[in-house]
Amino acid sequence: MDLMSQRIMSKLLEVQQSRMECLSVCMAMQKLLPRELRDMVFAYLLFEDGVHARLFHYYDTLDPKAPRHYWNKEFTGDATLRELTESWYSSVRFDFDRSLNFLPHLLAQVDSTLQCKRQELIRRASFKILQCDLDMWLAADANGIPSPQSLLLKNMEYLFLLRPGAKVTIILESPLPWFSESKNLQERQSHFLARVLDIIFPTLVRLQQAGYSLAVCIDPGSNVQFQDGQQIWRYELKNLITPGNAHFSCKGFVERFLNVGRDVEKDCNIKATTSRMMEES
Repeated sequence: MDLMSQRIMSKLLEVQQSRMECLSVCMAMQKLLPRELRDMVFAYLLFEDGVHARLFHYYDTLDPKAPRHYWNKEFTGDATLRELTESWYSSVRFDFDRSLNFLPHLLAQVDSTLQCKRQELIRRASFKILQCDLDMWLAADANGIPSPQSLLLKNMEYLFLLRPGAKVTIILESPLPWFSESKNLQERQSHFLARVLDIIFPTLVRLQQAGYSLAVCIDPGSNVQFQDGQQIWRYELKNLITPGNAHFSCKGFVERFLNVGRDVEKDCNIKATTSRMMEES
């Protein structure tokens, strides 16, 4: 047997051994652990907390960052694969960017493992609004060509196709300084938030009345470094504005944003003062 054949045979034996060991662990987990603890294990195994909805059906696995064998029933067994898939759907957020019109297509797809439509599985969704999405072209609308604002409101109606109780996060990206009258970041953000809410708030009211959970986030984003050294730009959804922490009105949401901003600024000033005093002492 030549060296190449030996390497191939060694690799096959290694995969076979791994498959047997993984399957043994999964079967023991099914036998010995209650579902609550199994879900905790799945949460540890899964890496992805958000997927780009348009790219989702091109992935070879559900979670593109998780090892491929996680989604192979020869390694996990049918029961663990089903539960792992259920856990993934319950935790992941599907980001539609500015393509909410893709939502009906994704919801109509059938998950091959759970054998049901994704409409029954997807619990979290997010989409983005930019300044250009608020443009109103009356002449275009009058001639049957929807302007960006009309298209935004039309596409937001697709959110009502999500399963009852789903969480919807609206991500706002405020205009850059040279596209705004204000050069102050917080002022620019609050003006943009107020303008967006004036347009979409009637739809938000209907979504809340229909039982959906709502959140608004302004200018999220963080450069995250993973353990393997890869860096990827991803949303970091902090300081969410929700009906639970703000008065559910346009004014209430803007006030919440400004109050959080003032608190953050105060904390930064305290930290800066403390640091300066420590350096001087």
